Amino acid sequence: MHANPSPGLRPAETGRPYRAIGLLLTALAIALGPSLAGPAPGALGRAAAQTQPRLTVTEVALLGEIRLTPGGTVLGTPLGGLSGITWDPESEAYLALSDDRGSLAPARYYTLRLDLTDGRLEAGDLSFSSVVTLTDAAGLPFEPGSIDPEGIALATGGPLAGSRFVSSEGDADASPPIDPFLRAFDAAGRQQAALPVPDHFLPAEGGARGVRDNQAFEPLTVSPSGFRLYSGTENALVQDGPAAGPTEGSRSRVLVYGLGSAQIGGPAGRLLSEHVYPVAPIPVAPEPADGFADNGLVELTALDEAGTLLALERSYAVGVGNTVRLFETSVAGATDVSQLDALVDPVSGTPLPVERPMPKRLLADIASLGIAPDNLEGMTLGPTLPDGRRVLILVSDDNFNASQVTQLVALALTLETRAPEPSATASPGATPQPRPTRQPPATESGRLYLPLLLAAGAPAAALTAAPGEPATPTALPLPTRRTAPTQTAAPEPTAEPSVTPGVSATANRIDRRSLAAFARAPEPWVETVASNRDGRDGE
Repeated sequence: MHANPSPGLRPAETGRPYRAIGLLLTALAIALGPSLAGPAPGALGRAAAQTQPRLTVTEVALLGEIRLTPGGTVLGTPLGGLSGITWDPESEAYLALSDDRGSLAPARYYTLRLDLTDGRLEAGDLSFSSVVTLTDAAGLPFEPGSIDPEGIALATGGPLAGSRFVSSEGDADASPPIDPFLRAFDAAGRQQAALPVPDHFLPAEGGARGVRDNQAFEPLTVSPSGFRLYSGTENALVQDGPAAGPTEGSRSRVLVYGLGSAQIGGPAGRLLSEHVYPVAPIPVAPEPADGFADNGLVELTALDEAGTLLALERSYAVGVGNTVRLFETSVAGATDVSQLDALVDPVSGTPLPVERPMPKRLLADIASLGIAPDNLEGMTLGPTLPDGRRVLILVSDDNFNASQVTQLVALALTLETRAPEPSATASPGATPQPRPTRQPPATESGRLYLPLLLAAGAPAAALTAAPGEPATPTALPLPTRRTAPTQTAAPEPTAEPSVTPGVSATANRIDRRSLAAFARAPEPWVETVASNRDGRDGE
């Protein structure tokens, strides 16, 4: 039995009858057509994505950084723990999410501005506008410890334009565990709706399956159109294999959702597919050798409608510090594993083969750009510079630790448009087959289970064979999905800011230049591009 991640909700809002009725109404509205339900979730579907132009990064340059000394406050709240950031092009402001679980102040995000008019980021370019408290569907602040906010993404278009999506890692070590979630909030911070989370992500008592503690939904991004949302796990689910170690990587899952018009009591969209993102092994050994070290996928940023993403991997090693690397990746053509409850054979303990994980292309090691990265976790695209380059902002989570800093880094990306890749999701020599609508029982484990049309991908049976052996068809259960109720929006807060953080900054302007290759060969699934790495090895 999993704890409700929103303890402030009324029983009538969280009980199964209410949820079931809401979901049935949603399904009926969608079935009756766009006139009632609005655009169907995932209206820009897989076939449409194949015809979309693809963006790719050809160059990365540093515009500067700002470091905030710990202990500052904004509007009476302790500033820190900034683990996610998103840009609002309409207001030209950034929304930065604190991962404070409510122990120092209520769960919240900040609105801030960065002045890049001179093409640099330095002291004096940062100003805070407001702080917005996140509340549940009843308008009540989340109970301390019931939420672990990590990612934030603004839908700038589509059926849920203006919604602020927030991811929470939950608490896998709590008893009972607190489930992770993906929810939509309005401009005032009030919960509107939720996205369904498959059961195989939910942590089990004792840690036997589901997300690992503090390794859940860190990444979060919405496509430019506002029709797709991407999230993922920092490392593999317990039943999918180990977390990243010194010699082996980890199989994170990236979830792709189609967003649709949220109905009362219904979901904000539906799950389209899941894909394996191969997290790299820990890049630098700790000192001493038996000290703590980790590596994980901490952020995704959607570049286009073709499934191209920027991926941020962050590693920490005792005695060494942080290693942060920026990759380009894509879900286009990657195998859909949404029907697989586990990626490890439960009998033999051997990993199940995945035909095509998400490809990776190394863009830059942040240290090689001339700065020392702190615990960078958040990432978002910003405005377009006069020379055509696109701003990319990174932000660090200082863990409210006096020995760390809040760091904002501004990069400039040179982007090129590539023609769409034909038949991106087809297997070589195979005819793509759409996955049929599955008709599971009406309920499972006492929860409503609606039939979902899953995205096309490699047949699940093909993933159950051992390497070198023919696939044996295997019936694989579909996961159940949870939902949350929705409420009407409240007005935008208008409180005046009061900012008192200590600020120091450096702005190391680096001219655009080709990046030198990494010293060591990458993993076989990584395509390395030029990088101006100086010093440490990266793979």
